[in-house]
Amino acid sequence: MLAEMGSIQIASIATVGSDQQLIDLWLHGKSANTQQAYRRDIEYFLAFLEGKALQAVTLNDVQAFDAALKQQGYSEGTVKRRMNAVKSLMKYGHDLGALAVNAAKPFKVRKGADRLSERILTESQIQRMIHSFKGSERDRLILKFLYATGCRVSELVSLTWQSCKTWDDGKGELTIHGKGDKTRTILLSAELWGEVLQLRQGRSLKDAVFPSRKGNGLTRAQINRIVAKAADQAGIDKAVSPHWLRHAHASHSLKRGAALNLVQKSLGHSRLDTTAVYLHASPEDSSGLYLVL
Repeated sequence: MLAEMGSIQIASIATVGSDQQLIDLWLHGKSANTQQAYRRDIEYFLAFLEGKALQAVTLNDVQAFDAALKQQGYSEGTVKRRMNAVKSLMKYGHDLGALAVNAAKPFKVRKGADRLSERILTESQIQRMIHSFKGSERDRLILKFLYATGCRVSELVSLTWQSCKTWDDGKGELTIHGKGDKTRTILLSAELWGEVLQLRQGRSLKDAVFPSRKGNGLTRAQINRIVAKAADQAGIDKAVSPHWLRHAHASHSLKRGAALNLVQKSLGHSRLDTTAVYLHASPEDSSGLYLVL
């Protein structure tokens, strides 16, 4: 198939009969959660285009979509994510040969302000969330697990007993299936692993480590509610999400002397500089402290 624009023709390496087919090809191989999020973002773009084909999209359309999102009051993070999705799809379509021009290439997505430091809870706040929690022991254990492992919500809800084993000294070894089908191994202390093992109660290897009351795996929404409830009970006046416990894991372990590359490995970051941001997000020192006022 050839993508055409004026006199330009580009050989395509795949048969793409519609925009929807291009989107399906673009999403192929991504995790279910990523597919769902990206598809939702692109649906907003398609609705904005009002029937205009991706082949006919111009830079004006891309810029207008960005402006419309901001005008409608979407958060900086949402705008950034949707614009990155548009850029990714257009680049993929052009690389594939399905789109003659990547109209989104000149568009620059603003990085926005770095607010990571605002989302890092203190150690005392984490302890209050865990020890002041009024709820089931399973839910309290989920809080401990998220903080101790730095796992993403998707990784927690998909964890089965098949991915777990016990060391001779009582520690727990977990194989975590992360983003991009990458796996990593993390360890739990013997004390925490002993608490987790109490959830098993004869369940099969294919069963979820953290089951719902019906015995199925928990959903992301359920985990979000557990964390929000714990934060509220701890008197934390912020919209705390499970990912905040991942931030806390990284920041606190580095402060307590964990090696940067070890934290990188535990969190499953591909790049060391992704992990290194936690060194600067909650500094221990500042030049202003050395001044005489």
